[in-house]
Amino acid sequence: MVSGNESKSQQKHGITTSEAEEVFYDKDILPLGIQVQPLPNEIRFGVIGKSANDKILFVSFTIRDLKIIIISTRKASKCRISSKCTT
Repeated sequence: MVSGNESKSQQKHGITTSEAEEVFYDKDILPLGIQVQPLPNEIRFGVIGKSANDKILFVSFTIRDLKIIIISTRKASKCRISSKCTT
């Protein structure tokens, strides 16, 4: 896996790249679907899962050349968990 905005997620949200990658190994990962707004210039997906130290994280990612590219990672908010965010 590769992080597209590695330093941004760590500086802005305090989540390291390795911590973000741990979400993809969570057996209870929750796929949220494809981002539709704002419309990105490439297909982006969202998931919620736990890191190894039990942080519940929201991860936005895309796939390029058969590799997962992490766009953004942050602690999951209640609206992200319920999939009812308006922004």
